[in-house]
Amino acid sequence: MHIVISPSKALDFSTDNRGFKITELMFPVEAQRIMSSLKRVTPEGLEELMKISSSLAMLNYQRNQEWQYPLNAGAVKAAVTAFHGDV
Repeated sequence: MHIVISPSKALDFSTDNRGFKITELMFPVEAQRIMSSLKRVTPEGLEELMKISSSLAMLNYQRNQEWQYPLNAGAVKAAVTAFHGDV
């Protein structure tokens, strides 16, 4: 089964995965290529590119900088369990 949910700006990575199975990336090479490019974009560039606030741009910039592959198993979270608030 696939579930599609709309994006949420509020994320909570402190809770567990509530029984959701963590899967591997389907396209790791492509993900690495995209993240390599995104890591070079400044917070101001992300703000303009994504049409978001400066604080949200900084948060995404930091997340981009911390991203690595292979993924850190302790930091991986099922997206549906990370969303907090209205989705």
